[in-house]
Amino acid sequence: MANIALAKEMGPGRDEVPETVDEATTGLVNSTLTDPVKIMDVAKWWFRHGGASNPVYRWSITWLMQLTGSRVREGPERYRNAVQYLEELGYDV
Repeated sequence: MANIALAKEMGPGRDEVPETVDEATTGLVNSTLTDPVKIMDVAKWWFRHGGASNPVYRWSITWLMQLTGSRVREGPERYRNAVQYLEELGYDV
């Protein structure tokens, strides 16, 4: 399981997330975001604001892989970690 407390400490507050990334992040965790370019933009932004251990970054990459037909064993866990992290930041997911 990702270290949610550490990621939250390193990451931004919700008010620091640009509107376009905020909307795309919501689509990502609701599994409605399917544009690979937008998914990579979300992944890049969250990576820059928390590194490779950031739960949203990890879920972004996993979701992109699943959209392209790859199945990632850790997918459900990464999804739960991302949702938990975003809830702690104030997202209503």
